[in-house]
Amino acid sequence: MKRPCAPVEALTRLSKGADALLHMCHFYNGTTDDPRVTKTCSGHLDAAATARDAGVRKLVLVHLTKRFEGQEAIARLRREVAEIYHGRVVVGSDLEAIAL
Repeated sequence: MKRPCAPVEALTRLSKGADALLHMCHFYNGTTDDPRVTKTCSGHLDAAATARDAGVRKLVLVHLTKRFEGQEAIARLRREVAEIYHGRVVVGSDLEAIAL
């Protein structure tokens, strides 16, 4: 089964060396095994690995769900992403302007 929003090598190749990568962050990896989610969406570690492998300068996490609301959830998100991706991380919000 294809994973349209999940990690794919084509996205990594396409974003190689980009200034910024806007990437879906729909769930914490490892918190669900529901194939309706895992086969079609990316989690926080998926986004981090794609950004790392592509060598992008900035990772902008978008399409966040309610599970990422609150300071504690955002702190966990940032901490775990930083273990994989060592560039700048922006936790995006609707209608936010992001400077390159």
